[in-house]
Amino acid sequence: MSLKIVLSVSWLFLLINFSTKYNLESDHIYLETFNDEEHRDLTLLIDFSDDLVQKKTQKNNINEAYHLYFDRLQAAMLQGYFIVPIDDKEKFHLLENVNGSTIDEIWHVDSLGGKRTDHRSKVKLTLNINGKFIDYIEKTGNTDSIFYGIHDIFVAMGDIHRSGFINFLAEGNNIDFNKIRYRLLAVVCLLSINEPLERSE
Repeated sequence: MSLKIVLSVSWLFLLINFSTKYNLESDHIYLETFNDEEHRDLTLLIDFSDDLVQKKTQKNNINEAYHLYFDRLQAAMLQGYFIVPIDDKEKFHLLENVNGSTIDEIWHVDSLGGKRTDHRSKVKLTLNINGKFIDYIEKTGNTDSIFYGIHDIFVAMGDIHRSGFINFLAEGNNIDFNKIRYRLLAVVCLLSINEPLERSE
């Protein structure tokens, strides 16, 4: 069996597993918007986010874990401080494993105090309103009223209003984090919460 056939079969197997795990059968917009490389990268980010919220909440049910975690982020925020889910060092190492082109379809990446490739620098992510992520939200908004409103807010502001988005995800009882669309929103929100500049290394 040739290497090309082996790779094709392996990729088909991974795609089937990925589709089953993330309920992609009903989200043709996701499959149409992002290419194969971006699917792999987004899988890595979502898996990281899933693992984070499940460990922090000790909940195996992914929907319960995300709802509880955003409730905690909101409660902390209302008490006057932000929980930073992913510190800059961990964020840097995570993004090192993601293709730069995929990152650019979601965020603009700024490294404060060093080069983008310097792990000692602070990583600041701001939303790229001209990227595929925003296109995905806009197209999904044609059939999902929640996404319709999110798209307009993101484009008007030019970025994510972090406190407002935490409130939105915490209070959205009708949000089903079993669906890929809401998991993608969650991971973009969590990674967009930046460390304060005065925070020590």
